[in-house]
Amino acid sequence: MYTKSLHWNLLNWVHYKAMRIVLGDPQNKMPRREIDRLGKCSTPYQWMLYSNTKMAIILYNLGVNGPWLSERLINRCYRNDRLPGMGTFIDTSRLAIGRQSFVNRLMMLRKVTIQWTNGINPHRL
Repeated sequence: MYTKSLHWNLLNWVHYKAMRIVLGDPQNKMPRREIDRLGKCSTPYQWMLYSNTKMAIILYNLGVNGPWLSERLINRCYRNDRLPGMGTFIDTSRLAIGRQSFVNRLMMLRKVTIQWTNGINPHRL
């Protein structure tokens, strides 16, 4: 997915190094799943998914009066009658470079179960 680059590896290394210092495991004896469970904080990948989802919902709800990305999100959103108040985005890229577009990275919005297309309180996110 998005976690194969050198930057993601470095970010994960720094995150888990800091968590090991906080939890008192300088010899790297605890597995990462145990660190995640004990630390009770999100991983860098989970935080990326959350921040992208929140940004997309806020930009979508700004409407056509918002920045140009808001209008692009509105045009690319698919809203089904069976799921009122929710929308999905489909990755329409044909090449690998097209997957880097913000609009094509929003597959995680399928996991959002609250109604967000008609407006939502930012504190609820």
